[in-house]
Amino acid sequence: MSNSLRVKHHEALRELILTVFREQRAAEIIHRLDRAQIANTELRDVDAFLEHPQLWERNRVRKVNSPAGEINALLPRVIPRGIQPVMNPIPEVGEHSEAILRELGFPSASIQRWSIESVIG
Repeated sequence: MSNSLRVKHHEALRELILTVFREQRAAEIIHRLDRAQIANTELRDVDAFLEHPQLWERNRVRKVNSPAGEINALLPRVIPRGIQPVMNPIPEVGEHSEAILRELGFPSASIQRWSIESVIG
């Protein structure tokens, strides 16, 4: 079927596909699409995404420390040649608040008061 025919009959085609897909499990649908050489992908949650074999095969995941313990973190999508991305530990909430506020020019007395009043962490 040509693209112009697919567009022309979009609604009918969509209903036909949904009818067939409703009766099958995701693994079977993906298997059939792969067998027919139709591009497809599976919607994954974050954990399943980070377990994708291609990410590990291409060395795209790094372990980083976080307030919750060690976690998997995805490297930036684009990394210029010769640059090593910074994958520092994830800070605690509010860990850098005082330093950021000082850098933005807020007076120390205000920052201290906000800290005492739990406005900042």
